[in-house]
Amino acid sequence: MIALFLNLLDTQAEKEKFSELYYTYKDLLYWIALKKTNCTEDAEECVQETFFYAAKHFEKIGDIKSKSTKCYLSTIVTGFAVDIFNSSKKEAEVSVSHGDVEIKYFDDFKKAELLAVFDDCLLYTSPSPRDLSTSR
Repeated sequence: MIALFLNLLDTQAEKEKFSELYYTYKDLLYWIALKKTNCTEDAEECVQETFFYAAKHFEKIGDIKSKSTKCYLSTIVTGFAVDIFNSSKKEAEVSVSHGDVEIKYFDDFKKAELLAVFDDCLLYTSPSPRDLSTSR
């Protein structure tokens, strides 16, 4: 995969610098993306997008081992991870309008079913204020 990124660079010095950048930060960036997305495939995509972005904007990269470079790449991968995570959540939710009520269905049906059971329990077992005053 690194060969694709290296083709975006002009000089041999830039290619060597990018290789150092890649091997220095690929594991850290993967870990950050994995923590945000909870999906290995999405995390790998985030890392690829980050290095692609870094190669396109390589003039912004200073010293490879500097804190600013580490923060710069971490910010980029976090942005991609948040975008992917949010888009996956939107795909998991489908809204259906029924009259004045909007019903949402989720991929996580177990959670939705559990919430529905709680709602039903609260609806049917909540005592009315009158019941509370007479039970004393």
